[in-house]
Amino acid sequence: MRPFIGLWLHHSVNSWERSPSPVDSPTVHGAGVDAVRVLLSGSGIAAGYGTVTHDLGFAGQLARRLAVLSGRAVDIEIRVSTTMTAKSCAAELASLALDRFDAIVLVVGTVEAFELASTGSWRRDIAELLEIVRRKSAAGAEIFVVSMPMIGSATLFPDAFNSLVQYQSRQFTAITAELVADEPHSSVIRLDDFETLRSTGTASAERWASLAAPPISEVLRNPSEVRPEARVVDETERQLSLDSLAILDSDPGEAFDLIASIARDLFDVPMAAITFIDDDRQWTKSAVGFVGSVIPRQEAFCNVTIEEPRHFVIEDTRDDARFADGPHVTGPGGVKFYAGYPIEAPDGHRVGALCVMDDAPRRFSDAEAALLRNLALRVQELLWVGARP
Repeated sequence: MRPFIGLWLHHSVNSWERSPSPVDSPTVHGAGVDAVRVLLSGSGIAAGYGTVTHDLGFAGQLARRLAVLSGRAVDIEIRVSTTMTAKSCAAELASLALDRFDAIVLVVGTVEAFELASTGSWRRDIAELLEIVRRKSAAGAEIFVVSMPMIGSATLFPDAFNSLVQYQSRQFTAITAELVADEPHSSVIRLDDFETLRSTGTASAERWASLAAPPISEVLRNPSEVRPEARVVDETERQLSLDSLAILDSDPGEAFDLIASIARDLFDVPMAAITFIDDDRQWTKSAVGFVGSVIPRQEAFCNVTIEEPRHFVIEDTRDDARFADGPHVTGPGGVKFYAGYPIEAPDGHRVGALCVMDDAPRRFSDAEAALLRNLALRVQELLWVGARP
């Protein structure tokens, strides 16, 4: 039976493996502020069958629905494969820094169900995966395991075989639910009561996300309840991450300048910049409204911005003891207002910032913070071209 299944998956014109699959950057975002950081890993519906971008697939649909339901921004990092099993997922996640995520969503079991793997092997492999995720994730991070939807007629296998696959999937879900029953911050999201896997593509991804998002959003609404303990930044690793981008001391870039100009005009401020925090200095990649220069790291507003994965605002710098007496505030045309959003490397280290500045104090709303974040994400896209490992 298994050799036949493998042949079908690789050669049948009706196999979902022949459907389009995403080829874009494995990150998606939902608009807002105070971003929830989610890791999506696995196969099946998470792989984005039938779409050419993750933004149109399950990940993108999930990010947008979570943002609406939770009232918070959502950043989803995607580690998926059409052939990923619980065992290979464990190997993938073992090398990642999971402590930077608020929630981890695992979509595993589809490959094993179609291979009619034994329940014993599933129990062993899913237990190993859950143990790795719990051990490496931050205290308070939420872990969700999403079950396989009912397969309907999508596979064009005989109904009898589809029934076997569905039975196996339900067995796997029951085992997983048993393993997480007494574990805090762990739960199973059941999709196997819905016959949704009839086709691939955006419409199906939207349906799956509409079922998975509500239980996830329930525990993500309150930042204080889900924010993992502060991660201690390894400065050596952060510096290595920055160096690997080969951005420091590079020539001016038109695309970076364009984003800085848009930021200045959008927020109606005289100054905007894209900066990177090097070992002991702040280096400016793009400056609009002033002459960018290298300044000591300890004097830089952006050095504070990279301490947290969210926007940093000083509405009146004269009231902030860290900077009130500094040369960038007291000098001619000094900065009286600052707002910045951190820029991350592909591995999650915060290496720089997009910032806007004014020579007069001003207010800064949540709506403006969301806009600043969106522009910072555009900077990340530019930075990540060719840089993701």
